Amino acid sequence: MFNILDKEQELNKLKMRIINIIAHELEHPLKRMLYCVNILNNYRGNLPDNEDINYCFKEMDNTIYTLLELTENVQIINQGSYEELYVNNSAFDIHYFVSYIIDDFNFSLLKRRDIVFQVKSNLDLIKNTQNEISNKDGQDHRKFMTNKKILSQIIRNILSNAVKFSKRNTVIRVTLINNIKNAEIIIKDNGIGIPKNEMDKIYDLFYKASNALNTEGAGIGLLVVKSALEILGGTIKIESELGKGTTVSCVIPNFEHLII
Repeated sequence: MFNILDKEQELNKLKMRIINIIAHELEHPLKRMLYCVNILNNYRGNLPDNEDINYCFKEMDNTIYTLLELTENVQIINQGSYEELYVNNSAFDIHYFVSYIIDDFNFSLLKRRDIVFQVKSNLDLIKNTQNEISNKDGQDHRKFMTNKKILSQIIRNILSNAVKFSKRNTVIRVTLINNIKNAEIIIKDNGIGIPKNEMDKIYDLFYKASNALNTEGAGIGLLVVKSALEILGGTIKIESELGKGTTVSCVIPNFEHLII
């Protein structure tokens, strides 16, 4: 019995190593393709304003970015290949960073759907057309230290799921609670929810809920989030109600506080 389990574990490790190698090998060709597309974009002014041409450029951009994100997600799941990212921590304004990611995500994806973000924080982060930020407690608790690249992947994967499983004309609420020791990011959608009897499977590789089998995606989003949070020393909590939506809460430690 133990031999069978050992062999199964070794086989799974081998599969993940192979997937990781493929992802790594794909990353550089995709970046070269993106570079070429960007060059072509510079010459779009010389082309006729054709709907088919504009569509092709948009699809090339979206496809390459999607594949690049997939390669990064696979490498995050294979945490060993990301050990070097521990040393890439940097200090930054976490409120501005979260707002920037949401704006960028909205520009690249959500404008194709009628979905609105509501963003707030314990520092009364107020987003309007000028992206103004007001801080009513008189103190600046925005400075935060962690790996920005990994944090970005965490937020983007959760947002991607929230959008994917939400209907049109809905609101996705993002809350940021930041203090000296850590930051909590809460993302709540009003989507299809996860069946209660399947909650223990949500971090399984390639898992899709029974009510989401026909949706796009590889079924690795939440596993990526969990793996990324483990790299940062953080935690994740997910609450979901079928037909009413899902709330994902992530707590990320402030490395600046940990090294003092």
